[in-house]
Amino acid sequence: MIEVKNVSKKYRKVKALDDISFNIEEGKITCILGINGVGKSTILKSIAGLIKPDKGEILIDGESIKKYNLKSFRKNISIISQDLLLLDDSIFNNLTLGRNKISLQKVEDVCNNVGLLEYINGLEDGFNTNIGENGTKLSGGQKQRIAIARAILNDTKVIIFDEATSSLDNISQKVILQNIKPFLKNKVVIIVAHRLSTIKDADNIYIMNNGEVIEEGSHDELLLNKGAYFSMLNTKYIEEIAN
Repeated sequence: MIEVKNVSKKYRKVKALDDISFNIEEGKITCILGINGVGKSTILKSIAGLIKPDKGEILIDGESIKKYNLKSFRKNISIISQDLLLLDDSIFNNLTLGRNKISLQKVEDVCNNVGLLEYINGLEDGFNTNIGENGTKLSGGQKQRIAIARAILNDTKVIIFDEATSSLDNISQKVILQNIKPFLKNKVVIIVAHRLSTIKDADNIYIMNNGEVIEEGSHDELLLNKGAYFSMLNTKYIEEIAN
């Protein structure tokens, strides 16, 4: 479990996080929701050990992140974001990143679950196809599928989806998220997303505003509360989420 305990952070005296506390449980999908600038990226960077809070601490299974070797700790975190890092190399090497112990069967299984295998099998060189510098030969959706498959194959304890399905349509996104759930058991999964089709299936949803968590619960619980989440569902902002 990851525990965010009384964390505060400022950038040039501008508040990003204000005494924020919440827990992220293993084996559950946790979603962090809020408009741009409310502190979502700051909390993700704090959890990943990329920045240090001004106050408070991040606990991993009860131990402060400060006690961990950060280099080793970060090897146990996969972050899937819109800013994808892809190599001028084959699809297979982009998926495995040189980890020779990963079998072709495992790669094929994961690719099938993220909707990539049919596309790859249709290529003349299959998994040996070169994707070009930063994936220039791929569509946005194909790039994101590779990033998701790579994170699953990496088999880290923590997986963070930071707007990781923004280039996929709602149907593709929903199918992929359902298909990869078996691979996410016993992992800490954090999703930052703006689509209702992603948000509503999370076990826990934290609504952030002005660097604080203002509401938490499941999709159904938050609807019953008729609070901030309920109000967001009726704004133009959430109209974009729902589409």
